[in-house]
Amino acid sequence: MQRSPVGSDTPFVFEPGKRADALSAVVPDRAAAVARRAPDYRDAEFWRSGHALGIGHIRVASAVEWLLRYAYTGRRGDVSEEARVLAAQVETVGDLAGARVSAETGYIVVPEFQLASAIAAWANTGVLPTEPVARAQSIARDHRAVQGGLAAAIAAVPRSGGWERALAREFVPEFVAAVLLEDWAWVDEAYGSGFAYLDSLKKPSPSGLIAYFCILFRRAVATHSNDEVAACRAALNRCAQSWADSLIADEPWDARLSWLFLCTYAFDRTVAGVRSSLSAVNLSLFGLVLKNRGVQREQ
Repeated sequence: MQRSPVGSDTPFVFEPGKRADALSAVVPDRAAAVARRAPDYRDAEFWRSGHALGIGHIRVASAVEWLLRYAYTGRRGDVSEEARVLAAQVETVGDLAGARVSAETGYIVVPEFQLASAIAAWANTGVLPTEPVARAQSIARDHRAVQGGLAAAIAAVPRSGGWERALAREFVPEFVAAVLLEDWAWVDEAYGSGFAYLDSLKKPSPSGLIAYFCILFRRAVATHSNDEVAACRAALNRCAQSWADSLIADEPWDARLSWLFLCTYAFDRTVAGVRSSLSAVNLSLFGLVLKNRGVQREQ
């Protein structure tokens, strides 16, 4: 893959604007709540029972989401201890090659496990591997082929109340995988087959915001335009703001924090030519709050 920077060479740093004080104010309480789950994810019996029940991959995906919240809310630059535990569980689960059709939702859960395993390795080694991302993409593509192809799969999502949220939520893991693998043909096909509505939607769901970032990212790569890079950066900032707003409101975020971390990594890699560590991405997603409000992070 070509690795030439596109447009501005500045890595992403979240700009929270007027919400900076509110975000800083709630972080200690949110950090305490997340930290209370730490014993569960460090417990050997929790993992043993999960593997015995055949749901180790589901618990890994859930644990990675917890790990990112743990890093973000606690301002932790080092989550290596937790990452080592997760890396061991990923190894126990294996690649799940035979689990692609193990359940009706297997095509969703198994790719999400693959993306989670990539993040666990990233946290553990400092390097984000592409192999599990490629496996996630392959599993999803196999399922779309069974559905009659990508366009048919997109068209099959019922256009009833809240369909935009449902559509984005189903396909956004594939958008994220495509961006990481620089599979721009897939992004183009998905956009043309049913995601052009995002160009005019004023308030997409969190998953819709992630999908739209991926679309704008593809345009920035295609045009090498500073204006397109700026639009892409602004879209990523909206994603980060959406996550921060959910944290402030103490409400679930209707997307995976994994996707936000992975999109930020992809942006930095392509725009700034930097392969950021997980801790570096974590800091950038809280960056100007740290800089301007004096929030301390754990070393």
